[in-house]
Amino acid sequence: MIFRPEQGAMWDPSILWHDGKYYAFMMYNKDGRDGLAAGHCLLATSTDGVHWKDQGPVIDERARPDGATFFKCYVAKCGDKFIMDHGVARPQGQDLMRFYQSKDLRHWEYVTSTEPDDRWYRRDRWDHMYVLPKEEGRPEAGYWGYPVAVPKQGVDLPAMMQSADGIKWEVLPPARTKWGNTPSRNHFEYGGCERIGGKYYLIGGTGGYMGAQGYAMFTLIGDGPCGPFCPDAVAYRLCGNSGRAVTWLAAWVRGKDELLISNYASMRDGDRAPWLLPLRKPVVDEAGHLRLGWWKGNEALKGRRVALKPKNVDLNGEAKPGGYHVLYLHETSSPGKGLILEGKLKARALASLGSAAAKPTAGFVIEEQAGQAMAVQLGIGRPEARETHVGRLITGPGRQPLFSSEDVTGQGCATVTGIEDGKEHTFRLLCRMEMFELYVDDLLVQTYIRQPGSGRVGLLACNAQVGFSDLRAWTMSLPAVAVAAPRGAGKTDKTLVSWVTLANTTQQGGSALTIQLGVAFDAIVFGEKLPGKWMAGSDYLTRTQDRQDANPAEQVDARTLIQVAIVYAGGRISIYRDGAPYASYPANNVDLLTPKDNLAVFGLRHQGAGSGQTFQGTIEDARIYSRALTADQIKQLRPNERGRIKPYAWWTFETGKETDRMGRFPCNSLGGGARIEGGRLRLESKGATLLATAQPIPAPANTAVPPPNR
Repeated sequence: MIFRPEQGAMWDPSILWHDGKYYAFMMYNKDGRDGLAAGHCLLATSTDGVHWKDQGPVIDERARPDGATFFKCYVAKCGDKFIMDHGVARPQGQDLMRFYQSKDLRHWEYVTSTEPDDRWYRRDRWDHMYVLPKEEGRPEAGYWGYPVAVPKQGVDLPAMMQSADGIKWEVLPPARTKWGNTPSRNHFEYGGCERIGGKYYLIGGTGGYMGAQGYAMFTLIGDGPCGPFCPDAVAYRLCGNSGRAVTWLAAWVRGKDELLISNYASMRDGDRAPWLLPLRKPVVDEAGHLRLGWWKGNEALKGRRVALKPKNVDLNGEAKPGGYHVLYLHETSSPGKGLILEGKLKARALASLGSAAAKPTAGFVIEEQAGQAMAVQLGIGRPEARETHVGRLITGPGRQPLFSSEDVTGQGCATVTGIEDGKEHTFRLLCRMEMFELYVDDLLVQTYIRQPGSGRVGLLACNAQVGFSDLRAWTMSLPAVAVAAPRGAGKTDKTLVSWVTLANTTQQGGSALTIQLGVAFDAIVFGEKLPGKWMAGSDYLTRTQDRQDANPAEQVDARTLIQVAIVYAGGRISIYRDGAPYASYPANNVDLLTPKDNLAVFGLRHQGAGSGQTFQGTIEDARIYSRALTADQIKQLRPNERGRIKPYAWWTFETGKETDRMGRFPCNSLGGGARIEGGRLRLESKGATLLATAQPIPAPANTAVPPPNR
């Protein structure tokens, strides 16, 4: 959101304050856009912790003959010098930690290396180590170290080391951990351990844990530096995402006479050129729970004042039950420059309308395109019963609003889980490019991303009366950056065609052909909204026909081959069955063909649908055209014959030609019992799916030792 190098890509920043400046050291790939493929250590500096200047690489691991790459580092003041430790990814494994020393934080001298002690630790991982003075202000007392490692036995963590000078380290057995009722873990990526109020707060990150599919940070608390550490069950998830990986490793920062916490985030799925987020202030409440708060230094982000009209807004003042109320603030679109919106809100939940009604919420929307926005919905009520949801809200004339949650904050999370009924709260909303984050009462709610678009900010109420007051806004004091064009701003015309047989006409929700980019997709889907009917599937039904009652229900038997085609032309979608018109309606079409990181899916509606419904039947031929075909051109198509119009992608599933014959998606990944046999793709079992991609899909990692920050 606030900094990344103009050239190359960074990963895993480590920040400290010294002599009037903040210094940020980070993994750096100067030649590409994958920060995890780092061969250097990049330095950036800032006098205020907000405005950063790229100082270039200070360490180059690629000069080494063993092919080592530079991994996450920590930098600590040890006596009269600075010590940097960092992990090394080598061809033989990630089992080495290197140490450097410096007097000025710019010129670094290699001093030593360490490896895991085979008595206590496996060689899967021996990586970056946070360094904590044993006694503040007394360097002669020595230092504790908390490296990333995997114990040989049990689930005690973290790994431990100690040193008298920060250079010569002794490996210790792992600290003890009392897990209680919390699911145990034998491995975290540590953001460090710090003392606050006589307690030791250890923060660690991982993915696919505690029901979350994204990457998240967790807090364990100990009475001493070597434990035993216990998960803070009340506020265990310090930050992170439940449904997708947006934010990554958070780490302690030794700032100017204060502790801070840093974090960084990817702008979109699969992006490995992330952005540094605003620094956070650690807040320990009266019960000893660690949370992330607004840091006063971030006031420096405020640039030019934006004149807002109105400054006070009452949503659903008439207390009408049911439905969404949204008001956009027209002066708030500044995605390239960035915007901060502050104010107060007070909500009153309306009486329940039954289990099917949306729960009372108040919040904010950030517009992507007309009728489509990302929404942050703060539940209203008692703390133990409310949640915060982030997801896409679809609205528009003549249709019911549809909210699809992508991320949830609830019990066991340190971030804000909603607001109290009838109480006034303050808020801060930060938006820049496709990223936004929200604070309520100066505590972090969530950091999340949206699709490119207008970026207008709006206010939201659902089944509630919500008053917003004292609204103020500023553009950010950061340099303006180029923003991605809204999806749909490029070439949106295309045609999807598939020749299929249906195993049955009662199946619901599978796809005979999907083209996908990130979370956005268009697909030939059968029976999702109404049984037996074809439709143009899309992300959150944004381009799907709302009323399908008049569309004919399929009556075909399991042996008959039929052609289904969907044409995306300008602002309209038209469906054809065996060349005859089937349905046609207006839609805001999007460009899914120009980007190079798209993929095709057969079976599931889209990648990421998990164990959702899959298409049941066979596919003889499937193809995508980067133009809108006419009805006559569709009628002239024949399976297994290219024809005069060149396809964008084409699958005939013939022996020796199983992959895309146009070469755009040369890699097939079959799963769930899907197979290619007899000239057809056979999707006959539940979960049968084929993913067609430009690059091979990596094999699943060992779940006990996930790959670093992936």
